[in-house]
Amino acid sequence: MIRRPGQTLVEVLLSLAIILIGLLSLTSALINTQLTASTAVEESVAIQLGREGVEAARFIRDRNWLEREDGSGTAFNVGLESDGTIEADDYTAIYTWNPPQSNPTSAISFSFLPDTSDTSAIVYQSPIGLYRQTSSTIIPGGWTATIYSRFITLYPICSNDAGLTETVITSDAQDCVKTHSSLEIGVQVEVTVTWSSRGTSHTRVITERLYDWRYAQS
Repeated sequence: MIRRPGQTLVEVLLSLAIILIGLLSLTSALINTQLTASTAVEESVAIQLGREGVEAARFIRDRNWLEREDGSGTAFNVGLESDGTIEADDYTAIYTWNPPQSNPTSAISFSFLPDTSDTSAIVYQSPIGLYRQTSSTIIPGGWTATIYSRFITLYPICSNDAGLTETVITSDAQDCVKTHSSLEIGVQVEVTVTWSSRGTSHTRVITERLYDWRYAQS
């Protein structure tokens, strides 16, 4: 076989092209895998922050039950709604955890703030890696702001027929007794977690209804 002058160069160029295409494909696959893993981690953190808000509300409801068992007469929704002195019947809150406390049950609370207080909704990470929020304008030393913000809205659930029908109040400055002439039988917890990553905004919402079933009235 007669070899032509330039044939080897063409073969080399073709080989290099094939290698470059393979490397580009591999690099693209690695980048996509890394982005997918990073997105999965962000989603997981957002969901856990949402679940944490629901569990905080459940803890406060159950704490009220225990206090009622001790004879204090505490209603199930104490701490789950605004007292009306700062933000009248504002249902949007920030979950705060403030340990240590002389009374550990008071370490978990909701701070009801204006709905527009986006700065207060920022989630911070403590020096030991815990995610926390604070209603204070003074950020504890060592805490760093994360990409997440979290609002918790606690809507009253009303009923005037022993729970056969339910009405969820979604407007501020209303309540079951005064504006709906009905009984408050529970609270709808709606936790909204937002974050921005790689130029894209994300929102995850977790909703759960907590009832005063232990002291249900007929």
